[in-house]
Amino acid sequence: LNEPIKTEKVTEWIKNMDLSTEQFIGERLLHYVGITILAIGIGFFLVWRAAHTGPLEKVFSAAAAGAVLVGLGEWLKRRPPYDKISNGIIGGGWAILYLTAFASHHFDATKVVASPALELGLLLLVAAGMIAHSIMIGSKALRLFSFGLTYFVLLIASDGVALPQVFLILLAASTLVSVETGHADILLVSVVGFYANFVPIWHRLVTTPEASRSLSHFLGQFSWLAEGYLLLALLPLLPRAKDRLLKPESEPTLDAALSLNTVLFGVMGAGMGGTYFHTLSLKRALALSLLFDLPGLAYVFTLPRRLTFTSAAPVVGLLILAGGIFNMPSPMTKMLVWMAAAAVWTWIGLLLDHKSWRVSGLVMAMLTFVLYFSVARVSHDQRHAASAALFYFSAASYLASR
Repeated sequence: LNEPIKTEKVTEWIKNMDLSTEQFIGERLLHYVGITILAIGIGFFLVWRAAHTGPLEKVFSAAAAGAVLVGLGEWLKRRPPYDKISNGIIGGGWAILYLTAFASHHFDATKVVASPALELGLLLLVAAGMIAHSIMIGSKALRLFSFGLTYFVLLIASDGVALPQVFLILLAASTLVSVETGHADILLVSVVGFYANFVPIWHRLVTTPEASRSLSHFLGQFSWLAEGYLLLALLPLLPRAKDRLLKPESEPTLDAALSLNTVLFGVMGAGMGGTYFHTLSLKRALALSLLFDLPGLAYVFTLPRRLTFTSAAPVVGLLILAGGIFNMPSPMTKMLVWMAAAAVWTWIGLLLDHKSWRVSGLVMAMLTFVLYFSVARVSHDQRHAASAALFYFSAASYLASR
């Protein structure tokens, strides 16, 4: 500290400073804030004009403002250094166009479209244009923004517009874009948007009057949810998707998206079945668990084992199956089925040398002793039968370990 400070050292230290934070604020954050303020300003202008114009002119003015912003962003993209703010301006323009299409049907002051089907067509048309533009200019932020905005608008839309097939189409579109661009970031946004939009459908399904409930009615709504889950669950098994998405730069995001897809579908699927039918029976739990176990078996042979979703699928499947077994009415039958499921799961893990299958099966085997005490305390006869079953289970486990 007593040494004199040399000018050369100070200059070198300043040159070596990490300016990433300052660059992010100056080149990214400020122009996103700016385009937000600009969009709010345009909104206030349109509100002011609303008092002096009819619905058609309001919609036309808003759409023109959005189109001008998109054109301005494209013009700035070819004029450095203003190209750094062009994507933000383009995103603001597409946001105004999308919100204008939404307002043309849902708000009385701007209602010029009476048909919900035509409104849905307009929304999908603007969304397709926004997505195609984001791919053309290679903007990651605009891709995320366009899909996120689309899901959000559908979330607050009416029942006539927010249909399950629309969510599935959007999920399929995001999957296609993700594979073609080689980036899995859109999948994370789409998984959240897809399941968030299914919450109102889930609520309407579980509150269906008892007289209208049937297996066909349940499957009619549940199938849309299952198709969305399987679309992503089977995605890494496709050769083209595997080559493009299982790369060091996109693998963590893909892993997070598919893991979240597994957990959310497990929670919503089991919750829908258990609430709709008042209990999660063994047959329904087994059918639902197969949707996790079969892809999980395929993951063992085709995908790297370091991925989280390759272990999440069998674990979630076993949890659902365990819930169905636990709801069985007969204590002795429940205990025997529980033992068989634990043995099968452990053997699959041993034969395939896969830790998640093996460990989850062993956890169920240990919980067998908890079930034993719950059965044994019912009566003297039950205790003898449970003890015999536990002896056979222990003997079979010992022979298997040999």
